[in-house]
Amino acid sequence: IKVLNSKGDQVYYSGSVENNVNVINFATLQDAVENTSAKVGDAANLAERTTGNGGGAMWDYVDATTVTVNGFNIIACTGSNTLALVLRDTPTIPNCGGIANGVFDNAPVIQHITTISNSLFVKSVFSPYKVSTVALPRNFTLYGNSKFGDYTNGITAEGMHFEGDGVNPTFTMGDGVDSTQRRQTIRNLRVFNDGAPCLRVDNAP
Repeated sequence: IKVLNSKGDQVYYSGSVENNVNVINFATLQDAVENTSAKVGDAANLAERTTGNGGGAMWDYVDATTVTVNGFNIIACTGSNTLALVLRDTPTIPNCGGIANGVFDNAPVIQHITTISNSLFVKSVFSPYKVSTVALPRNFTLYGNSKFGDYTNGITAEGMHFEGDGVNPTFTMGDGVDSTQRRQTIRNLRVFNDGAPCLRVDNAP
């Protein structure tokens, strides 16, 4: 079935039915937001959150009156203003709106994730996720992945500044013993626990 967005452009097709749920495939979140045919209970399978920035995930169409839109994992629809989209998958930086280009400040995205999850897995990317200041709650864990099979560079945490009550950042790194793994690079990392410095890394390859 051909599906039109709110502008009348044909940009995608309806997908499939899984467990009695109509799953519609979209290129980006914006396409799903503008869809005029979706109904409560349908699911949106996104290839990316925004073009070229990754963040593919499954979202659910829900009654807009039952949720509070926040711009990260709950998004208002424009194709039908009675609907909202709610992220079904585990929150990540790209599927919640972050961009790994070394310019976009991902602090608001990560800060929001700390309110809906107790951990964050950061997948390897070509460019670093720029982050200004994020207050990590007690026992929040940050994981990194340096697996070569995904991308070549590993996560680069540069100029990050985390602060909060009981900060517990954890970087899980590959051992770098063969071509399938590379170490992360962490530079200028500052972590404060209750206002007191508890970790400082100036340059660690």
